[in-house]
Amino acid sequence: MKALDILKPLVEVELAQSSFYVQLANICNKLGYFKAESYFLNESKEEREHFLIHYDYITGRGWDFQTPAIEEFDESGKSLYEVTERAKEMETKVSAMYQDACAKMFPVCQMTYNHLLQFLKIQQEALKFYIDACTALRGLDKTGEMVVEKKIYAL
Repeated sequence: MKALDILKPLVEVELAQSSFYVQLANICNKLGYFKAESYFLNESKEEREHFLIHYDYITGRGWDFQTPAIEEFDESGKSLYEVTERAKEMETKVSAMYQDACAKMFPVCQMTYNHLLQFLKIQQEALKFYIDACTALRGLDKTGEMVVEKKIYAL
């Protein structure tokens, strides 16, 4: 069960991210960034799908698992840059969790290690996106953010 102990926090954070991105979408809606709102709603859906992939993997192996409670997040934000920075911080945290889990899982269970590698690649791509987005948005006023939003958050 050591493999499940390593995997469980990742399952929990994927579900938490689903809620987190809905809340970022809500902030973007309030600020008038509707492309970003759509983007973050789509991110929420993807995070829920990641949770379900992990869930299917765990239950498919016959391991016992209880769905965790969803944590609450602060819903403040004054600019699209701040919202994007929060997303980058979340993805940085989750990427570190996946890197740590992969290092721990390698000697424990190769099948689960391979399962985690696909998510580590997803995390690396997400982090790259948010680093680039923060760079593009840094220092812009509301008008500049509205213009750049359409290019950054195009689905």
